[in-house]
Amino acid sequence: MTKRKYRHRRSINVRINWLQPHVDGFKEWLSQRNYSPATIVEVVRLLALWSDWVRATGFEIDTLAVGFAASASVFQVRAFHVLTEA
Repeated sequence: MTKRKYRHRRSINVRINWLQPHVDGFKEWLSQRNYSPATIVEVVRLLALWSDWVRATGFEIDTLAVGFAASASVFQVRAFHVLTEA
């Protein structure tokens, strides 16, 4: 199986830089729970996408918990629409 290569790997690190040092602790937490290195890379990529949304909607590190709650409600609404349209 061919490995996927991310052309903009550095951009992920730049995009989640504002969440440091939490990202390193999160990676370690995943590793301790036996997540594969490939899964950790993918989860961090998804974290970078989420962090883009959080920043774009005006949340910062001090309001991260509120941003998380806000994103949960957004994704629940989207999931509901996907399920009801099927």
